[in-house]
Amino acid sequence: MNRLYVDVGNSRIKYAQAGGAMAAIAHHGNPASALSQILETLIRPDEIIVADVTGVAAVALRGHVVRTLTASAASCGVTNGYPEPARLGADRWAALIGARVRHRGAVCVVDAGTAITVDAMSADGAHLGGWIAPGFALAVSALVQGTRFARTLGGTDGAVGFATDTAGAIHAGVRHSALGFVDRARRTATQVLGEAPQLLFCGGDAAALAAEFPDAVVDEPLVLHGLMAWADQP
Repeated sequence: MNRLYVDVGNSRIKYAQAGGAMAAIAHHGNPASALSQILETLIRPDEIIVADVTGVAAVALRGHVVRTLTASAASCGVTNGYPEPARLGADRWAALIGARVRHRGAVCVVDAGTAITVDAMSADGAHLGGWIAPGFALAVSALVQGTRFARTLGGTDGAVGFATDTAGAIHAGVRHSALGFVDRARRTATQVLGEAPQLLFCGGDAAALAAEFPDAVVDEPLVLHGLMAWADQP
């Protein structure tokens, strides 16, 4: 079967066909149009498997055979930690499934996109819950729009020391806030689990964050692999 796997995020659409490499495009606030562009470049799929946080994919893919993932109480060896399982985001659920089938042991799944989400999961697949914070670009935008600061380009990023201009200070502050968020999440998971979980990163800013954690693993197509496992289950 010629399946197409699609992860419709807040900023980008990531997709892959069975056996193919992941590709991604920014949708600039119009995911329906971006989906149409993607389909124009591909052989018509027999089935499309979708995780969609925007709610527009079903309409945009009308005329195709579509299966849309929603979080459930349990799937593919993962037990949902939410009392109301369907309230867990489809992208987070797919990422947890992807982590379960591709990486053994306890994990903290960090999806660093428009928002940064962290979900902790035990070695036996029990989802402990998660945290959500603004991603890099969203945090910078909120800080700039909500204060007297004006957005400027360039400047130092304060990666090693302190920034010496306002733009650099903003970007450094946002970056270090995100690093602290991830580190605290891992420490909290370690306390609950009794062991240090593997940090597993996906999302557009995954590499930038993971570079600060020596033991981190970047698995960018994690959500798509979760969709593949979900679609193949009996």
